[in-house]
Amino acid sequence: MRKIVVLLSSVLIVSFALIGCGQVATEKAVPQGTAPAKNTNNTEKVPVIESIAQTEGTGGDIIDLTVDYDATGVSRDSFTVLIDGQEAKIGSAGLSGKQFEFSLPLDLTMGKKTIEVLLKGKKSNSVSFEVKPPVIESISNSDFRFMYVSEAEFKINGKNLGYSKDKVKVSLNGKDLEIISINKDFINLIAKKGIQAGDIVVIVDGKEMKRFPVKVTN
Repeated sequence: MRKIVVLLSSVLIVSFALIGCGQVATEKAVPQGTAPAKNTNNTEKVPVIESIAQTEGTGGDIIDLTVDYDATGVSRDSFTVLIDGQEAKIGSAGLSGKQFEFSLPLDLTMGKKTIEVLLKGKKSNSVSFEVKPPVIESISNSDFRFMYVSEAEFKINGKNLGYSKDKVKVSLNGKDLEIISINKDFINLIAKKGIQAGDIVVIVDGKEMKRFPVKVTN
């Protein structure tokens, strides 16, 4: 009986030793601090702006971007274009693959900007863009005559005038004139009977751009 007990004890000791060795071997097979496997799902890929069709322009311009991303399961509605952090409207009709377009907003201030793409919360690299300053060239009428009319429509011609109305001010003798519309090439205005001769001043984005002396006959 004593021999049997001793034999069983020996077997148990050897078994525990083997189990212990297995645990050590297992621990060594998975080193501490090993990084988890990376997610290889392509839809998680960070978008990369590869090229931009133009690097300067003015409000209303349509800008083409080429972006490297995996289109699988991604709609164009998932994209957001940021200009200095401000969201721009995207219109991608007629474009395919990596290329799409967006419209440059009218309410941007002139100067250097950064453009980025946001896709499912992941932000791309940034590219530089410059909103060009306006150029005021001429006025369509500098001699207003109101003997037979109560108001006169006129234009101030120029370039890079893609700005919203709230960023454009045209005044005569310190009084604002009514702006009908603005596009990239001219500002359409109305002068009403009762104005006096003086300087028409054009201000865009808070900066005086041009003065035009005008004559008035009421």
